[in-house]
Amino acid sequence: MKGEKVTYFTAQWEFDSVQKMWNILYTEQEWKDAPSEKPHFENNTEAFKDVLIKIKELACRIDCNNFAIVFQKALDILSGSSDYTDTEYNLPLPEIPEENLYLFMAASIADVFGAMGSWNDSPPYMAHEKGMHNEYESLSEELLKQVRLATLYAINQW
Repeated sequence: MKGEKVTYFTAQWEFDSVQKMWNILYTEQEWKDAPSEKPHFENNTEAFKDVLIKIKELACRIDCNNFAIVFQKALDILSGSSDYTDTEYNLPLPEIPEENLYLFMAASIADVFGAMGSWNDSPPYMAHEKGMHNEYESLSEELLKQVRLATLYAINQW
């Protein structure tokens, strides 16, 4: 909120085929008819850790060890590791409190949805082949929810 003006950000994603990475441009928009009070988001660190542990175990059981490594890295960051992926690309980290930064970076790493080679590409079939499709679906849904909640808390509650 800037004075009496309430704003929000939208993201525009573009793939840079030369650098083989996504560029994300955030644009600030005015929020007309915004609620009178700031939304409140809860710290979901424990629920996020819980689903990461479960989905990492599922990834191992369906032979998706590369995803298990991703989920473990997100868990490590939630536990205080500062080994952030974005530092490999010399990208600036958000200027937010440390606890929020852990959640933000863990959510960034654990967001494995979309594009080719993502968690919703081959793993659903691999889970189906081993009779774990329902577990895959419920854990994936919960992971997506926890990633989104972590991002909302990390960005808004400080």
